[in-house]
Amino acid sequence: MRFATGKWALATCGRCGMRGRYSEMVDDGQTPGLRVHPACRDIRHPQEKPVRAEDGVALQRPTGNPDTANDPLATAATLINNLPPLTGHSFGGGT
Repeated sequence: MRFATGKWALATCGRCGMRGRYSEMVDDGQTPGLRVHPACRDIRHPQEKPVRAEDGVALQRPTGNPDTANDPLATAATLINNLPPLTGHSFGGGT
């Protein structure tokens, strides 16, 4: 099917509603299928694009334990787990 070139045709901007030449209208970068003036074009910010998942995150054959020698949370957990049990103390609730 052949289409007309739109050399003399007018179009309405989908964003601001102003009339302009059909040949000058461009596709909006944010909304698919929306034809707008070049000044009204909304370009998608790079942070809104999907993340490329090319870098591997998981190990193929993980072995052993992680190094926890310099991990302050692991050190604190070890200290808490090695405390002696509390006996003979009342933590409220008594009269």
